[in-house]
Amino acid sequence: MPHFKTLLLVAILLLNTALAGGALYIANLSRAVDYGESADTLGSIDLARVAGYTPDAERGDLAVPLSAMQRGGNFRIDFTAGKQTTFGREEHEGTWDELSGAVVYRPETQELLAIEIAFAVTSLRTDALPLTNTVLAGEKWFDYENHPTATFVCDRVKEYEAPADDAPSGSATHVLVGTFTLNGIAKELAIPAALAFSGQALTLDASFELLRSDYSVAKREGSLAGAAGGATSEVDDAVRLRVRMTASPDPAAVIAELAGVLERQEETIGKIDRILSQMEERLRVVEARAMNLPSGTANALPIDVSELPARFTDFSPIYIKENMPDGREVPRLNRHVPFDMVLVPGDSDAGLHPFYLSRLEVTWGMIEAWSYCRDIEDVDEIKRLIREGLRPSPLYGDPSVLVQMNIAENPARAVSRLTAESFCKWLSDKTGRQYRLPTEAEWERAFLAGGGMPSDLSASAWHFENAPYDEFFGEPVESPELMTEVPAAGTKKANALGIHDMLGSVSEWVIPVNPAERALRGGNIRTRRSDLVFEWREVEDPIAWHAAYPNEPSRFWYPSYEFGGIRLVCEAQSVVDNPPAGEAPVE
Repeated sequence: MPHFKTLLLVAILLLNTALAGGALYIANLSRAVDYGESADTLGSIDLARVAGYTPDAERGDLAVPLSAMQRGGNFRIDFTAGKQTTFGREEHEGTWDELSGAVVYRPETQELLAIEIAFAVTSLRTDALPLTNTVLAGEKWFDYENHPTATFVCDRVKEYEAPADDAPSGSATHVLVGTFTLNGIAKELAIPAALAFSGQALTLDASFELLRSDYSVAKREGSLAGAAGGATSEVDDAVRLRVRMTASPDPAAVIAELAGVLERQEETIGKIDRILSQMEERLRVVEARAMNLPSGTANALPIDVSELPARFTDFSPIYIKENMPDGREVPRLNRHVPFDMVLVPGDSDAGLHPFYLSRLEVTWGMIEAWSYCRDIEDVDEIKRLIREGLRPSPLYGDPSVLVQMNIAENPARAVSRLTAESFCKWLSDKTGRQYRLPTEAEWERAFLAGGGMPSDLSASAWHFENAPYDEFFGEPVESPELMTEVPAAGTKKANALGIHDMLGSVSEWVIPVNPAERALRGGNIRTRRSDLVFEWREVEDPIAWHAAYPNEPSRFWYPSYEFGGIRLVCEAQSVVDNPPAGEAPVE
């Protein structure tokens, strides 16, 4: 026995050391790294001779200096690169924000004559600071001590000729021929580009691919993703680059051109928003007055309420491994998380039949088995499901991102509409009763039948003004964007039907009349008290809500919209056809 205790203490010490090392590693990944004064390596471009060409003012040549748009200039280079990880496909974007150069063109004849660009290798920035640190400092993909700058020298410009096979040419009008030098390796490139002249201004837009291997840029396996539980990754050799430029001898003209583009875009977006708002209102009126059934309701015939229980308890499976007293490990020992469903009366005037709505929002305890594939023993099958996007990769698999705490009693959050619908289907298969998201009409019916707006909002809802302190740092937060914690489900007062948290906590996915729309209702813990009203409604922004996602497939989780959650509806007819037993099933 003493020997066993010694081994146990040693194991605990090693585990603590590993955890501490992991914490230090993650902290180091997220720390800004100083790569030196890269701007000093650029020097200046001689406008009297660009890419070997001497501008001729008498013929109308213009020589215009170039600098990074990120620093108020007129030129930018962006890239997209990817890799295949254990959890699926992952892509990142980046740019270089320190560059100098010049372009020579002749507005009268609309000719581009020469381009010369130099950019500081260590001014590379990606959409994730840990990745930037890894590429530049951790693994040093570039030999910037010996070759601190990369250059592109274009001394020939040809008109674009469509391929012989009549393949689509996109928007290319010309081909830029020149030499790209990186890591001291120079190779000739022919880059299709779209050129447009407007008075004295020239705009250029070009997209093309480079191979890392051509320029001795490190191709790594493991890399950042390897820090997450032994995961592996295979980095793509191909990198997609995009070059954009707006050049003019008058800097004010560049600003005016960009401002005009933005103004036109804003005007278009405003028109679209107004049209969508009008269509939404009209569709909701049509639904209320003309439709017999709300979208998504499967009940074709009225249900006899007298046959239905006012409430019932169902069970969401959860699978764990348990060590038995005799030392055996029993896999997939079944446990079940109970959850309550409440009968909501129908509304014959609106064509709504009775339905069941979950008393609480779906919790992490309920969704964990599905989201982490803990209902499947075959490891290869789990990998296949994740790879093919049929199940989500682990929540926030990038170790450099501060993860939310998956406390079993707390509402599941940051879930996408796909996650919500997939979980409902899985739960239906497991229970034999038909679960789905509520239609918007059903959500409104449950809210109003439960008494509508509570007289004491703070007693009934978690919102920004009454939310707990920050869950990680224990301090009050100054703005909704910094809110991180959602308390346990059902800790606020229920409505008249016995349903909790229809306002605040997490926003709840609903099925609008317009099937192309993805909407949430009820507000969340980031919503200020004055804004937390019955009419609160938000529509998915598919770009902004995915913006900070660190791993694929991002369509299952929303780190940039962290408070979307799930409220369940159970079809009343399925309760009639398959009455719940009221106790956990024995498997």
